[in-house]
Amino acid sequence: MKSSSSASPRIATNILHYFGGQAGIAFFNIIISVVLARYMSKETFGTLTYLLALSAVLFPIADLGATGLYLKESARTREEIGHHYVRSVAVKFYGFFLTLPPLWLYLHFFQREFESYFGLICIYVVLQTIYLGTDVFFRAGEFARGWATRKILYEISYFVMTLGTLAILGWTRVLSQFVIAIIATFISLAWATVTIYRATALSWGEIKGELFRPLTLSELSALWPFALNASLYIFYYRMTAVMIEQFGSKSDVADFRVAFVVVLAALYLPKAVSWASSPRLALYDEQGDKERFRRLLRQSADINLLIAGFVTLGGALYGARLIGIAFGHKYASLSTLWMLMNITIGIFYIQQFCVDLLNYLKKEREVVRTFVLGIVVLVALNFILIPRLGSVGAAWARLIAGCIMMPINLYTLASLIGFENLHGMNLYRFAAVNLIAGIIGFLLLQVNFWLSLVVFIAAYGALLLLLKVLPENIRKSAGRFMRPFAGGA
Repeated sequence: MKSSSSASPRIATNILHYFGGQAGIAFFNIIISVVLARYMSKETFGTLTYLLALSAVLFPIADLGATGLYLKESARTREEIGHHYVRSVAVKFYGFFLTLPPLWLYLHFFQREFESYFGLICIYVVLQTIYLGTDVFFRAGEFARGWATRKILYEISYFVMTLGTLAILGWTRVLSQFVIAIIATFISLAWATVTIYRATALSWGEIKGELFRPLTLSELSALWPFALNASLYIFYYRMTAVMIEQFGSKSDVADFRVAFVVVLAALYLPKAVSWASSPRLALYDEQGDKERFRRLLRQSADINLLIAGFVTLGGALYGARLIGIAFGHKYASLSTLWMLMNITIGIFYIQQFCVDLLNYLKKEREVVRTFVLGIVVLVALNFILIPRLGSVGAAWARLIAGCIMMPINLYTLASLIGFENLHGMNLYRFAAVNLIAGIIGFLLLQVNFWLSLVVFIAAYGALLLLLKVLPENIRKSAGRFMRPFAGGA
């Protein structure tokens, strides 16, 4: 058993790597979306968004729950991580053949205009599913640096090829941009595969044994909750774009894509916290180390809540204006859509943290039940609201579904680990920080937008320190960072 002192620096380092990787993903996602939105018409951009969303809906079917199951197992039994990863790849090949019939039937009978993309969608789904499945090695093994490298490699490849084909060659067709996404995925997957092979040092005999071992009933029984969980997750987050395509317009799809890209960029931040801490929490739970489990859980929850407060409040004050500046005049009037989506950010922060932890703590069935309820609400409201309100209706549906799901998962987690372990900081002081910083930012907005933004960021950090809201481990880290400057003064 590793000591707490040795675990904490590694978790902190992994959080930084995840932050760096997620920040890179968020940056390139937004830049690529800005470039595509400016170069492509709303209709073409909406079509590309639709195809990518449709492909993403197929990821969990092809995955069959392998990534979720073997993430959990690898976090608890680190010595088997290589075998678990190879086995997860084997399961995906079974799942891929399950995706072919429904995809062809859907395109042939409902979306004939996209039937020519069938082969490319299949290739993209296979590569992306295996690419995303490398999380079994990188995340469960706490190799955050490798995870970040893999992600940044994908984003840079995608960005360079997108920029080159648009700016130099003028390729604005959906086909060319979809092929670019496939090539970028292949490049990153090739790097990840070589890295994992070298690190695990599995023999070819061991690899073949895991790849060709048939599925058993016990394995299927363990897989299905994670398969359903992942399917519901993708459906919940991605299917809205498909439904807008059906009941709204391509312009509505483009508007929703722009707002959703920004939301996803914001959601990358809390993932850094849960991905760095959840494998270690699962290990402590496996070992029965309740003291370190509770301490790490409180610290992780506090960091997650701090980020949620800062991003949500900042988004409410500055998000709509920044979207208009970044994406251009075509998207400068998304204020209502953005305000609804921005509120969901804070809800999703708490929701995602609970879901990640519950899956690692063997409560995946509870997560599935909550997702089913949320999706029923989401789909029903989308049917009602999208034809009337377009993308704004979809945002209302997502917000209401989130308001139903988040308290249920929060209560489930609290009942499991104790309400007192959901946070360690003073919530009243945290509320005061947000209130004061919000008032300062709002008042300065009447003077100058950029002045308000800069002062808001500085004021938020200063208030966290002055009111002693920061968790103890963060305060100590900040103190060590500032000590050389104080000594120099």
